[in-house]
Amino acid sequence: MKGTPLVREIDMTSVPPESIISGVDYAVRAVNGRPPQRDGDFDGQISLSLVYSSGGSAIHHEHTIQGLGLVCDGGIFVNEKDGHGKDRRRWRVQHEEGTER
Repeated sequence: MKGTPLVREIDMTSVPPESIISGVDYAVRAVNGRPPQRDGDFDGQISLSLVYSSGGSAIHHEHTIQGLGLVCDGGIFVNEKDGHGKDRRRWRVQHEEGTER
């Protein structure tokens, strides 16, 4: 996997305790504590370390989410779970523009 995978929230089923900026891409820094190397890293029970920083402003968000990843022909999706196994959000993983899968 070349480049940094990006994730975007695509659905929210409950209100989480931390703020997520909707409609922006978060860079995936780690999957289960390691930099992602291939799509299969996102499959199954996972922990994602995410970061969003806007170009010149002081906005900087870092989050760790827990959830169930699914790699399929339609893409890579992560269903974020709360501490009780209830769905919190759904994320879509995509590759940076101009990078290979």
